[in-house]
Amino acid sequence: MFQKDIWDNLWKNNQYSDWDEGAQTVYEVLAKELQSFQNKKILEAGSGTGRISLRLAIEGANTTLVDFSEVAIRQAKERFSTSNIDADFIVSDIMNMASIPDNTYDVVWNAGVLEHFDIAQQLQVLQEMKRILKPNGLLITINPNANCITYQIGKWFMERTERWAFGQELPIYTLQEVCKEAKLELINEYSVGFRQSLDFLDAIPNSTNTRLAFETWYDALPIEKQQEVNGYLLVSICRKANTDSQSLQNGTKDYITLREMNEKDTIIILSSIHFTEDLWQRPQQFAEQFTNKGYRVIYINNKSATVQTNVQSETISFCNYFLNAKKQNGIYILDRIDYIEDSNQNKKFIQNEFLRQLAVFFGGGKTRVISYLPDFHTSLAQIKNQYSIEIYYECVDEITGFHSNKAILAKENDFLKLVDGVIVTSKTLFVHKSRQNNKCILIPNAVNPDDFSQDFPCPIELYNLSGPIVGYVGAIANWFDQELVCKLAQNNPEWNIILVGTVYVNIDKMNKHNNIHILGRKEYHQIPAFMKHFDVGIIPFKTNDLIINTNPIKFFEYLAAGIDTIATPMPELIDEPYCHLAHSAEEFENIIQNLLKKRRQKECNHHLKHHTWEKRIEDIISFINNIDTFESNRKQILNNFLHGYKKHEMPILKLLSAEIYHELNEIKQAQNIIEVNLSELITYSPFIQLYLALEWDEIEYINAVLEQHESSKTLLDIWHWQKKGDTYLKIYALTKIGDIEQALSLAGSLPIHDISVQEAIANFYYDQNQYIEACNLYMNVYRHYNKLHTWEGALKFISITQKLGHTAITAELSNLIINHETCLSNTFLDLYEGNHYQEAIHIGKECLQNQFISNSELADIHTLLAQCYQKNSMENLAVNHLKKALTLVPNHHLAIDIINQLKP
Repeated sequence: MFQKDIWDNLWKNNQYSDWDEGAQTVYEVLAKELQSFQNKKILEAGSGTGRISLRLAIEGANTTLVDFSEVAIRQAKERFSTSNIDADFIVSDIMNMASIPDNTYDVVWNAGVLEHFDIAQQLQVLQEMKRILKPNGLLITINPNANCITYQIGKWFMERTERWAFGQELPIYTLQEVCKEAKLELINEYSVGFRQSLDFLDAIPNSTNTRLAFETWYDALPIEKQQEVNGYLLVSICRKANTDSQSLQNGTKDYITLREMNEKDTIIILSSIHFTEDLWQRPQQFAEQFTNKGYRVIYINNKSATVQTNVQSETISFCNYFLNAKKQNGIYILDRIDYIEDSNQNKKFIQNEFLRQLAVFFGGGKTRVISYLPDFHTSLAQIKNQYSIEIYYECVDEITGFHSNKAILAKENDFLKLVDGVIVTSKTLFVHKSRQNNKCILIPNAVNPDDFSQDFPCPIELYNLSGPIVGYVGAIANWFDQELVCKLAQNNPEWNIILVGTVYVNIDKMNKHNNIHILGRKEYHQIPAFMKHFDVGIIPFKTNDLIINTNPIKFFEYLAAGIDTIATPMPELIDEPYCHLAHSAEEFENIIQNLLKKRRQKECNHHLKHHTWEKRIEDIISFINNIDTFESNRKQILNNFLHGYKKHEMPILKLLSAEIYHELNEIKQAQNIIEVNLSELITYSPFIQLYLALEWDEIEYINAVLEQHESSKTLLDIWHWQKKGDTYLKIYALTKIGDIEQALSLAGSLPIHDISVQEAIANFYYDQNQYIEACNLYMNVYRHYNKLHTWEGALKFISITQKLGHTAITAELSNLIINHETCLSNTFLDLYEGNHYQEAIHIGKECLQNQFISNSELADIHTLLAQCYQKNSMENLAVNHLKKALTLVPNHHLAIDIINQLKP
């Protein structure tokens, strides 16, 4: 609201000179637009002391000055009297100039006024200015430009340091929608005054070089380019249509809707991928769609930057950094700041301050953060409540695949509890994430059909190929089934298998086939042309924890390109039209052969209209705008999933059904599915199965899952834990699925002298970068027993003491490590895991001489030595070591398995 006392004080204190650069800029705009002031009836609505209106009157205009401040009007009268110039002066609220008749003035204008009103009040002011305009008269309003970054920086700094003297000021991006509501014809809108905007930087200490850099850059631009630079002032030129005016009182205006359309709410996207990566994925699509819907979008790349600063200029360093934000299609693009560094290269963690400054600097309306990673939990937690920032987690993949980093799951668990809402891409993710946050919504992936609507020429890479084209677009990573693709190529030499996308793994196997063409990465705008020249599209993925949670974008893109999809079993693709799931290589091949005999499908628009990125963003906007009242009917949604799964015999769907039955508290039904189908289910999703086994307290089930999925080195650890009892094994399994809270709770019930448990959990904390927690546990073990249980723990403890600056402990530990009794054993295991079998045999023999290790550990070493000899085709020596292992531990599972494999 316009605060009268603030402005009365400003005029009393004579804040403005008779003339300055700002006044000159406004005058030049009016002179340019009006050509001549002679005999024109001109009213200034919100005139202040009238210095610019005086100039217009001197040049022949018949001027009227209106302001609600008696102090301002009194000074204006004195100013005009001194110059012997006549004018009319009115003390009035410019939202209601009742003393002025309709259709009176040729021009009604103001400068630096509208930004002090909210959207509804701006509408009232413009309608009142329009009312007193003659038909076809001009309305000119000049206001601070929200797109001017230097002005925004200076304003922000002065507000932060409590030196801003002008009350509420909401810079304006555009008046297009407000003018439309006011039934004014907006005939031009542009900005001026870039040089004037640099004055705002003078308020910031140590900003001289920054200002000089801007001036040098601006002066070097061609004149036409200078005109494109956003200046301090936004000029809006409107015309009153030649129709009877309609009073505000006779109209009904939806002010709430208008505000939603015009106030720039901010979306900060903390992305998992770089904005300019070749494949245009979900984060970029959403950034673009939010921008199209009128949001201000700041896209933070998953790449950390360190800003150089010093104590005196930390603020200006932030400002400079924000100034360098790239802008693409209206989206601000930044690398995130995790650290700020002074001239002595001392680093200070600043991530939370960076995120806060982002919200303040770019803020205007409501600020929401959408994070694709749980890594920001600590920083976001600090600013969430203090600054009323809403936080959402966009979970697009199961980031805790069994062989990926388990540590991040603990962070994700905490993050799920922090956020206001969760957005997931697949049914399986909904089951998992809604377990911890009921404000969870399923928003699958989608496509922009218009991107595929053209008749693209054939890409040159495909132009000379003869025969059917079987195509794939996407990353070639560890989830890509190369064996399957090689079989397809070998059995069908007439097919051309085209693979488009970045390669992250060894592809020597596929390179041996002449009909597999690996084209590498392509820009997103090139992708539709390739897809539209495929005969079929394939998704040959392995069925692992990552893939069963995936909703593949490429399915929707294949659909938009007019081709069928053949995929390995993926829960998200069941019952999708034009999608065929194959459960074996033979079935995959047969489906392709049958589809190649048919004509390409084209009629898919009726399905695509429900799967556009625009539709998805509308659903998300509805979700975040109603988050306070949103309630997920989880039970009904889970039952719907279950109904769909029951129609199929896929093993993975049986496992997912068991999990849903468990979530619905139908435990016996869930356990029955696992019991009847365990032999075929055991190879799938160890994460889900360990969760169920722990929930049901089924030790045998835990054992079965771990033995199926863990490496031989890890199995040795498991067997050691098994020997200690069920509680130990549960703790181990809990750390595998990232439930560190429950693992610590169980560990608290164990004897304090059990260093192996404490150290294992410390290792887990270390892996998730929670160094303080890890250090406390390591220290407890070390102080009680003057040693660490494992070589791994000792090395990690040394690393932490270095990170935390505990140099004395680091030196002490380093000396201890030299004589660590498990050093040789762990070196042997490391060599074995690294496939260095010859070196492992040499160290393994030395390990057998260690008098401190137990029979169980000796049996483990004999077993691994046997495997090393087996790898070197020395089967007789392998059998000898296996026999020794079984002599020491008769029921050694791994030794029994290997010796059975060696039997003819």
